[in-house]
Amino acid sequence: MDNEKRLVLLGWDRFIKRDKIESFLISDPSSFHFSFSTGTVVSEGKPQVFGFEEEKFNTPCSCSILSQSELFVSNVIYIPPVSMFLNSNKDIFWTLSSNKLTHLHFKTEHKVKQIGVDQNHWYLLCENGTLWRCSKENIKSLLLNKTQSNCFSINYSDSTYFQRFLVTSNNNELNSLSINIVQFDCHHSSVICKTNTDSIFIYHPIPTTENANNVNEIEMQEVDELGGLDIKKITIGVWHATVLTKNGDIYHWGWLQALGMWPSTPTLIEELDIENDIAIDISSGAEHTIALLNNNRVFGWGRNIFGQLGDVIIKEDNNENNEKQSIFIVHPHQKAPFISPHIIWQLSTKTNFNHMKSIVGVYCGAWNSFLVLSKE
Repeated sequence: MDNEKRLVLLGWDRFIKRDKIESFLISDPSSFHFSFSTGTVVSEGKPQVFGFEEEKFNTPCSCSILSQSELFVSNVIYIPPVSMFLNSNKDIFWTLSSNKLTHLHFKTEHKVKQIGVDQNHWYLLCENGTLWRCSKENIKSLLLNKTQSNCFSINYSDSTYFQRFLVTSNNNELNSLSINIVQFDCHHSSVICKTNTDSIFIYHPIPTTENANNVNEIEMQEVDELGGLDIKKITIGVWHATVLTKNGDIYHWGWLQALGMWPSTPTLIEELDIENDIAIDISSGAEHTIALLNNNRVFGWGRNIFGQLGDVIIKEDNNENNEKQSIFIVHPHQKAPFISPHIIWQLSTKTNFNHMKSIVGVYCGAWNSFLVLSKE
């Protein structure tokens, strides 16, 4: 079929470690979301969940969703046992996978434009540029204790459930304007966002001192070093953040220097200039990042203990001084813990995918990576 798309998995799932690339056919999708080893895809308004069960990579299955027409889905996030749906009217619904009759309808003055989730929170970005988060446990508790099948509404004014992220620029002239958040990413309670003033803000809690669950507002810090760049996309992991500019450059930095993988301030990835490639998309997992290039190749770096950056083997070779050195080479059996920026996957070398014409998307779970291939 002409619109055939295939999902390729690199790395680890919840139950087993794999020594080969897994892939399977998916219907033509309108949106993707991957978290940990669970993926969700929306096609023709119907969500599908890609899960791991009985130590096998399952074929897509429909997740729990009510049949009402107002639940025609544009995006969905599934973290067992709760699903979060964003419908075509930009309303939010939560539902328990174990009870199709129980769901929460989230009503607010402003529609929701982007949703996100990490280990502890749901995130909602509204069209008025405000970003909120609520505890997953609070939503789960509401669903479990709800006995009626009709929708139950909650709103932002209830500080029991919602906290707002605040962005205040270091530029006093910008503060006189209305600063709104237009894009965000989250991972393990860390959050990065882009504003309508092209500023980048970040929130990274310190585990020993953070008590943000007891406050109604969370202050974010501006990343001054990125001022003046035309940012296309932002991503964040547990210990690092990455931004992609509209001209294809990638900047990255981190805040746990003991790992030795990231610079302390935003730094250009120069290896892309050497390869003469242009990045068009990025995605980050817990401790790794991948980038889709304009020539059907995938660039990656970070921790690779589960093969999320492609399986590798260490080979010894002589350098120009005739000294032994170690080189990482793509290999189907052994894995290395850390990978410096380099090409990890390219469509032209994969003979088992030679009927696919392009890579159309890259997505990261915490410890795995997903590539979307297309025949078109």
